[in-house]
Amino acid sequence: MIAFFRLMQLGSKYHQDWFVILRVGLGILLFTKGINIINNTVQLEAILTNTHRTELVASWFAFVIAWAHIFGGLFIIIGLFTRTFCLVQLPIVIVALGMSVSYHILSGYALFEIIVGFVLLVFFSMEGGGALSLDHYYIFRKEADIRNLEKKILWEAVQ
Repeated sequence: MIAFFRLMQLGSKYHQDWFVILRVGLGILLFTKGINIINNTVQLEAILTNTHRTELVASWFAFVIAWAHIFGGLFIIIGLFTRTFCLVQLPIVIVALGMSVSYHILSGYALFEIIVGFVLLVFFSMEGGGALSLDHYYIFRKEADIRNLEKKILWEAVQ
């Protein structure tokens, strides 16, 4: 637990403001991909069915992938549980990257989009949400509440 907080402090110490723009861009990318998957569920189910999956499993995977992208994108945009949602998104993006390369499904811009998304997910899973995120707000608010409680206890002990 101490190593986790040290990693979070290290990430906050060297975090630049333009990382926030990248984080919000990644969240928007994932959110729009989730909406796109919902709009084109039949195509994704056909791709998943062709990879030796049953139709039920393919439709379930499409549902889970779409909603994971939508909720993950929203949470990454606001910076709440950024590391957790980036780690949840990584296996989905790795499988999408592997399928697109092995089956020649995607090329050009879509493949570039997946690679950029993968790199940003790895980066933010290590870096965290940064200074302009709800994670940062809640952590420092909690620390301030603890300091205020300590001051109150000390003040009452002195009197």
